[in-house]
Amino acid sequence: MPRRNVSKKTVTFIASQPRLHVFNFPTYSPDWNPDEKVWNHLKHQELKSHKAKSKAELKELTERKLNGMANNPHLVRGLFYRCCVADLFE
Repeated sequence: MPRRNVSKKTVTFIASQPRLHVFNFPTYSPDWNPDEKVWNHLKHQELKSHKAKSKAELKELTERKLNGMANNPHLVRGLFYRCCVADLFE
């Protein structure tokens, strides 16, 4: 793993986790970042026509939708596939 401003403590922790895979992306690379795909799907699909009337309602709805997404392996695999890393999880 190339070190790019990563503390020794972080490097040691990562090395101690056999199931942890770290991907080093270019500095600005939203197309390669699965988080960007998750937020994009949440915004444009799950919350597309929400009826939340307050921040609290929006937060509760967002948490519920994110939990639903997390429990949908087909959706999660699709989001990772779009980032070209799905084959690492087979």
